[in-house]
Amino acid sequence: MKLLSFAIIVFIAFFSMPLIDQNLWAEEKTQFQVEHEDAYILLDNLLKLSEKKSDTRASLDEYKKWERIYIKYSRVKNPTATDIKVFLLMVFIAHEHYHAHTLEESAEDIVPIYQTNRELFLKVLNQNSYLIPATCDQLREYYDLYMRPGKKEFIDTNKQLILNLLGEQHSSECIERLLLK
Repeated sequence: MKLLSFAIIVFIAFFSMPLIDQNLWAEEKTQFQVEHEDAYILLDNLLKLSEKKSDTRASLDEYKKWERIYIKYSRVKNPTATDIKVFLLMVFIAHEHYHAHTLEESAEDIVPIYQTNRELFLKVLNQNSYLIPATCDQLREYYDLYMRPGKKEFIDTNKQLILNLLGEQHSSECIERLLLK
C-alpha cells in the first residue's frame, strides 16, 4: 500500500506540475508535455497494473510499447529536462522491478545522455532525489557492466559538479554508488 501511494504521488507530481523555476529550465521554453499514452505506460510499469503472466501476446505488446518509449526518450540528440526526467524515471522503474533488458540498455545510454548536458541532468536529478540511487547505479554500470576503462576519471572529472548541483548529502550517496564494484 505504501508503494502504491508513493507511486501515485510521484506520478502526479512528475507529470502534472508545470516547471516552476523558469531560470533553472531556461533550455525549455514551455511546460513539459508527456503524451498520455506514454504516461499511462510508465505508470502501468511502475505499478504493474496490467501484468498478466499467462498472456504472452499481451506481455509482448506491453514490452513493445515500453521499448518504444525508451527509444523515444533515450535517443534525443539535445534532451530537454522532460526528456531527461522521463529517461531517468524509466531507469528508476527498471531498477525497482529489475527489467533486465532496460537496465542493460540504460547502462549503455546513460553516460552519453549525461554528457550532452551534465548540469541539466544533475538539476533534474536534484529535483527528483528518489531517482538518485538508480541513476548513480546505472552511471556506474556504464563502466562496470561493459568493463570500460575510465570510471575513476569520470568520477574525478564530475565530482565537484555533482557536489555543487546535488548538495552534500545526495552527492555523497551518488559518489558512493559510483565507487561500488
